[in-house]
Amino acid sequence: MPQAVPLSDKRAALLDAALQVFSERGVDGVAVPEISRRASVATGTLPRYFPSKEALVNELYLHSVHVVQVNFVLQPTFRDACYRLLRNRV
Repeated sequence: MPQAVPLSDKRAALLDAALQVFSERGVDGVAVPEISRRASVATGTLPRYFPSKEALVNELYLHSVHVVQVNFVLQPTFRDACYRLLRNRV
């Protein structure tokens, strides 16, 4: 039985779960309730944070762009960028 996710972490849990299931089967192959189950949150929680699956996908994209900027563009060297990326396990 999955453990309950703290309220402050639900948005992050939904993003992580969506990334996992989208990676496994693609965006069109995943129903919204499955994302909620994977994130260990109630089915009605996802629409509170993301009005649609498209909004969720857009947020994942923006987060990915941010990760690349922080870990590669803003680092002085490629080695530093790789170290930071691996250290943060992004």
